[in-house]
Amino acid sequence: MTENAILLRRQKESFIPIEGNDSLLSSYLRRTDRAVHALFDQRGLKDHGNGHYSYLARPITMVRWEVIPSLSFHTEHPAAFYQDPVDFRLVLDSCELAGNERWSVVGQNLTFHCEASIGASRGGVRARAYAATTIRPSGWLQMIPAVVIHELATPVVDWVLSRLLTRCEKSLRKDMENWLQKEPAVVTS
Repeated sequence: MTENAILLRRQKESFIPIEGNDSLLSSYLRRTDRAVHALFDQRGLKDHGNGHYSYLARPITMVRWEVIPSLSFHTEHPAAFYQDPVDFRLVLDSCELAGNERWSVVGQNLTFHCEASIGASRGGVRARAYAATTIRPSGWLQMIPAVVIHELATPVVDWVLSRLLTRCEKSLRKDMENWLQKEPAVVTS
């Protein structure tokens, strides 16, 4: 029997107004450790060096399961010649979703990808988040129609995107504003 994969992709964007010099905002975002630490709770974050990190999140409820996400990700700083400037990119390398025995069937058949791009812009910071999941129904998942799986996965992916953007809008913004207050003003001519 051929397995049909179900793919779900979503993207969200947010503009975060921050008063400050664009080059200083860009400088902050290129300070990888600082930006990553502002985005993630320090209790679950581990720095593996060279822009690679892992993060063990607190349990979250997905549909009706308690799931514990374990993320492995790296950061990138794209070249300045991009048409759409990005100072900081966070790329998910792997995501393990641990849960109870019933969840293991879902977890074994689920692949998740996420990426966030953040760039200084006039008057603030633009944050974009992209998430995709691929589900390969096997085991008891084959009994669930693809449309139902898609409908159940949609709010989960939307939650992930909203959570990521909320962290940008709140904790990253707060840290950037604190950092800007301590940095000497740069005069550009």
